[in-house]
Amino acid sequence: MTYIAAFECKGGIVMCADTQETHKARGGYQEEKEYVEKLYVPENLSYPVAVGGAGLDEPIEAFSLELFDRVEREKPATVNELRTLIQSSIEKVHKSDIVVSAWPSMYRTTRCIVAAKPTNDDFAIFVVTGKRVSYRKREPVIIGYDTPVNKALLRRLYRTDLSMQQGVILALYLVAQSKAVNVGVGFDTKVAVITSTGTWSEPQADIAEMEDRFSEITPFVDRLLLAAPDVGTTESAFEGLLKEFQEEMRRLRFDHKQIVGEQLAKGNVNWPYEKLPLGCTVIQSFDDSGKRTLSIYTDPDDPSRETRALRLDDNGVLQFKITTNIDISEKTYEHLRGCLSANLKDCIQHVGQDC
Repeated sequence: MTYIAAFECKGGIVMCADTQETHKARGGYQEEKEYVEKLYVPENLSYPVAVGGAGLDEPIEAFSLELFDRVEREKPATVNELRTLIQSSIEKVHKSDIVVSAWPSMYRTTRCIVAAKPTNDDFAIFVVTGKRVSYRKREPVIIGYDTPVNKALLRRLYRTDLSMQQGVILALYLVAQSKAVNVGVGFDTKVAVITSTGTWSEPQADIAEMEDRFSEITPFVDRLLLAAPDVGTTESAFEGLLKEFQEEMRRLRFDHKQIVGEQLAKGNVNWPYEKLPLGCTVIQSFDDSGKRTLSIYTDPDDPSRETRALRLDDNGVLQFKITTNIDISEKTYEHLRGCLSANLKDCIQHVGQDC
C-alpha cells in the first residue's frame, strides 16, 4: 500500500509520499518490500505540474509522461482545460498501453493525484481512478492509506493559510505518522512543491534535517499538550513547564536556523519558498589561511531592539542577537570571545582595549 497526500498552501501545492512497495507473500515466499518512487516531478518543464501514483507503476509512469508532454505543448490556461487534458492523457494510456500489458486488470485500480497551476487560473488538484478524472478537489486529498485515522489527522492540522514551509512540515509529519501506524508505508519520505513558476522536489538532506526537528521538538509539545488542560497542576508548576518549553523551543529554533543558514552561506541556493525570514544574515569570519572560524545566523531587525553581548555559552558556542549588520574581522572575533560587556555596541567600541 501507499500514502500520498496533496493540499494547497499559500503560494502553491505540497504533495508527499512514502517510497515503500510491499509485495504479498505467495507460494511459500515471504512478503517482500522494495523502494519505489511514487512522486513524478518533471525536469525542466515550464508548466507547474506533478503526479503522485498508487498502484501498478507501469500505467502511472506512462500517464505521467503523456501528461507532462501534453501540458508542456498545450499549456492549459484554465482548470477546465487542464481537466480535459488529464482525461485525454489517461484515455490515451488505457487505449495504447493496456493491450500490451501483462497486468491489464490492474490499470482499472490505479489511482493518481495530479497537482498543477493552470496559466490563467488557480492551483488545482485532481484525483484519477482508472480512467475517471474527478473535478477539482477543494479539500486536501489522500490516496492509498486514506484511513479514518489519517484523514482525521490531516483535518486537524491543515489550514488554508499555511505557509509553504509549514505545508512541507505538515507533509513530513503526515507521512511519518502513517509510517508509524500503517505497515505498508515506509522507507524515505518524498515531498514535491508546486508553485506558479515551477515544480521542485524537496532535497533529501533538507527532509532529513526537518525530520530531526520533529524528533527533538515533539517530546516538549507532548508534555505541554497533556499539562495545559490539567487543572490539578499548580499554576507555579505549569508556569515552570511553560518557561522550560519556551527556552527549549528558542534553543532548538536557533540551532536549526544555524543549520539552514549554512546553506545560505554556501551560496547557490534555489529555494522555491522562504526557508528563512527575509532580511536574515549569516555572519562569517575566516583566518588568514581561509579556514572559517565563525558562522552565526541572525534574524532580521528585531522590533524590540534587544541586544546581547557576544559570549561563549556553557558548550563553547558563540551565541548572540543583533539588530544591525556588523563586519566581524579576526581581530574583532578574538576580542569578543573574552569580552564581559553587557552591551554589544559598547563591546564593539572596546576592540583593542582592556574591558
